[in-house]
Formats: sequence, C-alpha cells, structure tokens
Amino acid sequence: MRFRPGIVQIMILGKAIVKLRKSKRHSQAETAQKAGIDESYLSRIENGRINPGIEIIERIGSVFNWRASRLLKYAERLEKDSEARPR
Repeated sequence: MRFRPGIVQIMILGKAIVKLRKSKRHSQAETAQKAGIDESYLSRIENGRINPGIEIIERIGSVFNWRASRLLKYAERLEKDSEARPR
C-alpha cells in the first residue's frame, strides 16, 4: 500500500521527517540505518523527490517510537501551521 498524497504533501512529509530527526539529534545516516533503508533513499524522501510507501513511513516513524499515523498527523500539523503564518 502506498501513501498517495499530492506533490506538496510529499514535500511536507519530508520536511516533517527532517524536523523530527533533527529535534531528536539523529543524523540522516543513523536514522536510515535504524529504519533499515539506504541513506540516499531517506534523503530523497526528505527532499520530497519520492513518495514512500506506508511501510517505509512506519519504519522511519519507529526509529522515534512513532507510528506512521502520528508522523503523518505531525506533517499535516506542520502544513497547517505554515499556511497560518503570514508571508
């Protein structure tokens, strides 16, 4: 099963993963290794270049003891917060 968001949502998910990863002081390499994925694959996710499947989202979330649903809600909240900020 694949998470099927639009391009904006893919980019926001990537930004959410970066923000969460940095808040936990994890390197990209450490996070990728713990999630069992290649570091370049994580980089492409974080940069919004690929649409990860729900299993991959779950594996990334599990590095931080988060379920995929929590990670997706976090991304959604970041999107809403960015929309609410004046430009």
